[in-house]
Amino acid sequence: MAAKAVHSRRAPSPARNGHPSQQAAVSAIASRSRHPHGVFSDGTRTIVNALRATGVRRFLCISSRGVNYHDRGRPFIYRAVMRPLLLREVYAEMTIMEDAVRASDLDWTLIRPARLRYRIPDTNVVPAVALSRTGSGLSRS
Repeated sequence: MAAKAVHSRRAPSPARNGHPSQQAAVSAIASRSRHPHGVFSDGTRTIVNALRATGVRRFLCISSRGVNYHDRGRPFIYRAVMRPLLLREVYAEMTIMEDAVRASDLDWTLIRPARLRYRIPDTNVVPAVALSRTGSGLSRS
């Protein structure tokens, strides 16, 4: 399986040049800002449209556990302060992204890790049903 990266939501053409045997795409869109202004939703729509154009059916999209507003497994300070005051726009944008994935006709999977870290994985990958509700995160590696 080949992988193609979409480097900019404003320049969708790279994804349309997929490898002929490409079977799936993985999206791990990130934003350094608390004000993503369409980064997640526009980027995901671009990817979905490119996958449709190339006939690729399988799509894995990494979102965030924080999208689930009613997650009681999160600490109170996170639910009462961080999410509503600091991360509201990010999660609203990710919700729009997830809605775009669900509305597509692709064979999709949404992945909601607790946190993505920039480091080498320190554990084996395990099925989501085996993870604790208070899991600490997932390595981007």
